[in-house]
Amino acid sequence: MGGAEFYPSCSQFTISGSQTGAPTDKELMSFPGAYSDSNPGIFDPDVFNPESSYTFPPSHCCLCL
Repeated sequence: MGGAEFYPSCSQFTISGSQTGAPTDKELMSFPGAYSDSNPGIFDPDVFNPESSYTFPPSHCCLCL
């Protein structure tokens, strides 16, 4: 994908709520294909610049805290 590199990692999630709902089609994501190399945060040419800020990739399914 262009200049973007992906590194798989282990993630931990806390799921909360009533556990009675279901995601809408708008909230579902498929991998590969959920992101493109033009999304903010996927390709970051300033990754080694300590003065730059990082923009997280868009997330349709969860909130990053």
